[in-house]
Amino acid sequence: MTMLERQIIPITSEEANDEQPMQPGAGNLGLSRRSYERLYYNARRILRSVDYYVERILPWAVKHVDDMHEHRRRVGRIVMTNGQLSEALQRSKVLQDNIEVAISVGTYNGEPIVMCMWGINNHRGQTIDPVDVIQQETEYQSGPDSLPSERVDALRREGYQFVNNLDDIETDDVLSLWGPIFEWPEQDINALRGRLQQQRDLPPDERSVWFTADMDGSEVVALAMAERLNLPLGNGESISVVESTEWCVRSEWQGRGLSTGATSHVHAQVLTDLASLEHPPVIVAETNFTSRADRTGHGVGMIVAPRSAESFPVPQVLRQNVAIGDGLRPEHLRDFTMMYIPSENAAQYYSPEHCEKILGREV
Repeated sequence: MTMLERQIIPITSEEANDEQPMQPGAGNLGLSRRSYERLYYNARRILRSVDYYVERILPWAVKHVDDMHEHRRRVGRIVMTNGQLSEALQRSKVLQDNIEVAISVGTYNGEPIVMCMWGINNHRGQTIDPVDVIQQETEYQSGPDSLPSERVDALRREGYQFVNNLDDIETDDVLSLWGPIFEWPEQDINALRGRLQQQRDLPPDERSVWFTADMDGSEVVALAMAERLNLPLGNGESISVVESTEWCVRSEWQGRGLSTGATSHVHAQVLTDLASLEHPPVIVAETNFTSRADRTGHGVGMIVAPRSAESFPVPQVLRQNVAIGDGLRPEHLRDFTMMYIPSENAAQYYSPEHCEKILGREV
């Protein structure tokens, strides 16, 4: 058995690493057990062999899928070239049936590359709404009604403040939002506070977590954050995929653009800190379809990637991925539309000038 097989073929509880408090939303490299009974594999390197991927990895992914007891969902994430994705789709019915996401993440050695994700659920993993309905409802690509910098500036003029740390925010103020909605425990909020404090001394391009709170006086009214996962490419190079996540606003403050403001502020932090990277970062977000979080995504300059690769469909939908306490029915697991900020939108909405304006009166 090869080293790679030893890393990914065993799927028992003894072989996978447990998720630790404040593990990145995008996960860590390798195989791990994650919340909501997921077995998650983030590849440790860019795809080298389509043959191995099609003949060994994908067959492992569907092995004994009807008898999954220790987990209900398997997810795989890997970077590959456009040509490799096209070939893998042509050769593998497993990938055709289970690909969920394919997003352009730049170039490597002169070739366009994509982040590909597949997801395989057991019999409990049916979407709430049919996938084609989710696609139709999220297909519009209207863009923001106003520039993110203009939205943030308008909120500041209304008296709101944007805070990028947890130093002076009580744990209970964050817990009252992230606890019921995202099931964050107190220990994870304290761990986040520690990470934000520790990375102040790091060079900006080495930071890995970002946070914003919208404040109305001393009250936290909206939150957003982002976490970074470096996906290796080779020769010491990597692509930084940054997951924008945990968007929320207090119910009595909804409809005022506060979630859009907080999320835009987080994105400006990310793109400012990582501006010097050789491979520009790619900001992605898993947006809850039930609560239509995709509308916030569009409001901050995100789009849904093309829903096909060559002639094969790519839904850009994560099926029954995690639970969200959004107060809507049915309760528990949700389906998510994957969105991202393409390079042209980053240039249009988060230029250095726009980011300076967004962050200019940072607290």
